[in-house]
Amino acid sequence: MKDMKNEPWLMDKYNQVCQSRIPGYALVSLKNKRFRIFNRLYDRETGDLLIEKVYEVLEDWLEDGEYIARIYLDYYNILMRFPDDYDALFARVIEMNRIVRDMPYEPFQGKIFSGLGIFPLPEEPVDFYTAQYNADICRNECPQSPYRNSHFEVYGVTYRDNNLLAFDLAQNLLPAIEAGHIKLYLQPKVDLRTGEITRAEALVRWIDP
Repeated sequence: MKDMKNEPWLMDKYNQVCQSRIPGYALVSLKNKRFRIFNRLYDRETGDLLIEKVYEVLEDWLEDGEYIARIYLDYYNILMRFPDDYDALFARVIEMNRIVRDMPYEPFQGKIFSGLGIFPLPEEPVDFYTAQYNADICRNECPQSPYRNSHFEVYGVTYRDNNLLAFDLAQNLLPAIEAGHIKLYLQPKVDLRTGEITRAEALVRWIDP
């Protein structure tokens, strides 16, 4: 199999970009959709060839200062430029998908589609594995995944990590209760015939200082 760059190599490139504060990069998580089915229909050797050819066409397509590594099986990470204009980004992702789908190798041509997650690098750098997680979760949780041949999401633009928000909420709730930040309010319900309060609706507010 072709000598492909690995995760530690890409991590080093990622850290160089972060340390240099070069703006306008994103980490991309890419997997070939239905790879296991393709592997089953053909054979392991053909599956290995597919992994190599996807890497090859993407590596040739990337521009100077952009990098790709195979992490495992048919899973790749790409460090690439991230255009400020969303339409330009969309066009580039479509082109990336086309490069893979229409690669000039049989029996792959027209049959290989991609799932992508894109994490734009923020001004304040995050570590490589955080960036990788954010890109991965965009790809994995894209709601269009079951319905489209290819799909992608962009962290912070078309996708928010609701799992992380829910986890943060759960982690912060008990300390808030212990600190007295959770307040109970009762909204009375009045019987209009008698003017008497017959019941109350409970409302809990989190007063976060």
